[in-house]
Amino acid sequence: MKRVTIKEIAEKTGYSVNTVSRALSDRGEIKKETAEFIKKKAQEMGYLPNLLARGLSAKKTNTIGLIMGETQNPYHWPVVGVIQKELTRRALSLILANSEETEKGLYNAVTLLLSSRVDGLLMFYPDKGEDSLRLLQEHNVPTVLLGTRSNAPISYIDLDQEKAGYTAASYLIERGCRKIAFIGRDEETEPVKARRNGWSKALKDRNLDDSMYFAAESSLEGGYSLARSVDFLSLGIDGIVAYNDLIAIGVMRNLKERGVEIPNQISVIGFDNIHYGEYFYPSLTTIDVQSGEIGRRAVEMLMNHISYKLEHNKVPFEKIILEEKLVVRQSTR
Repeated sequence: MKRVTIKEIAEKTGYSVNTVSRALSDRGEIKKETAEFIKKKAQEMGYLPNLLARGLSAKKTNTIGLIMGETQNPYHWPVVGVIQKELTRRALSLILANSEETEKGLYNAVTLLLSSRVDGLLMFYPDKGEDSLRLLQEHNVPTVLLGTRSNAPISYIDLDQEKAGYTAASYLIERGCRKIAFIGRDEETEPVKARRNGWSKALKDRNLDDSMYFAAESSLEGGYSLARSVDFLSLGIDGIVAYNDLIAIGVMRNLKERGVEIPNQISVIGFDNIHYGEYFYPSLTTIDVQSGEIGRRAVEMLMNHISYKLEHNKVPFEKIILEEKLVVRQSTR
């Protein structure tokens, strides 16, 4: 792919080469609005800074980039730990970057890691990132998405999220629950939609009500706050499927404070099998999303892609779908 030059951006925007150069390098006095306009146009044209272009021209650096989003979510850290272990075993270095779960943050993280001359990327992908994925494709960067997938032909390793949602709801039904709520997160990402669809299908297959849907911030505080504002018992709810363990634990904390008996009155099941869930009381029944296996196989897949690119000068597309594992504890009947 032909590299976009500063001169071409100047011609496209109508500004001088000097002005464009100052805007892209964040130096010199230039109006904020002008700089943002030039940077946006440069991004649309596929411009890469010189440092990034030099990094892409290198053959191999034995460095891998990892882009994270919810850095506070304990689900990520077992994955990161396995990735670090697998890379160390191969004498490879790891560079972390934070997407802040925003489109702009992801794009900045991608350009930062590519300018660091990484050989490939592993990514906890937020749904809003089409420009970043397009950049990776255009520049033939080996990439593997973790625990999610995109519409672009970029390799991924993921859980069958809809089937996992179906399994969670089905288990509660088998244990006698008849009015089961689903608590998603405030931003309905693809994994949220898929798990919700699985929950809904499980209920509809048994002619049960699937209207009890709520959304919370993806945190302990988010689950706690939602449970404080919704009287689940008065709604007749006797089972809850939470999008993740953080939300589930937050909900259970509030239910316990209000004297609700778990699981006798309300059963609760989460996702991720994070460390906290085993030691909360009652301990949390959860869907194990195989975080360690995701990390291990993602590194293996990425190494194969990097080798393939060196030999064929293109990046293959591959997908791996893992099976969920139900971990039964005290929060369900």
